Amino acid sequence: MPRGRRRLIRSFVILLVTAWVLTTTPRTLMPFEQIPVFVTAWLRPWGLSTGPWGMFAPAPRVNNSWLTATVESDALPPVQWASTDWHDAGTAEKFYRFRHLNYDKALTHPVNAAAAEDFARYLRRTLSEASPQSRVTLTANGLRYVEPIDGGIPPRDEITWMLYSEPLATIEPEP
Repeated sequence: MPRGRRRLIRSFVILLVTAWVLTTTPRTLMPFEQIPVFVTAWLRPWGLSTGPWGMFAPAPRVNNSWLTATVESDALPPVQWASTDWHDAGTAEKFYRFRHLNYDKALTHPVNAAAAEDFARYLRRTLSEASPQSRVTLTANGLRYVEPIDGGIPPRDEITWMLYSEPLATIEPEP
């Protein structure tokens, strides 16, 4: 392969990767908020835009949910457990633990009901001196993003959130 052609290919790859990093970097880390918008508009006609997919973490401003569990037994006081509240977590923690966010989010889908029950059993075994006679209730809680009529994601101060709480699994005491 001629040397000039190799340099051209390498330059294109470096430019493309740089564009992807610019479009997927969290907006709070960018010195100018218009850079990702401009780069995305440039990539979209060629089909090279990453779209809503984030390279570093799944839309942390939109995925504001957490799990809670209560382990109850007749002999002991109730034990409470909660996963990370992603709404309050810092950028570094979201970056480092985004797989936990994915796992927590996956447990909330109805097709993963068996996994939610297994996770509730795991919590019963590990939280305290819980026995098989303990009752575990696993719940998904969170803030749902209310999308504006005109679409897009508004500035943080103008976002409307709706609080929700949904039971995922209840493990009854074993006989």
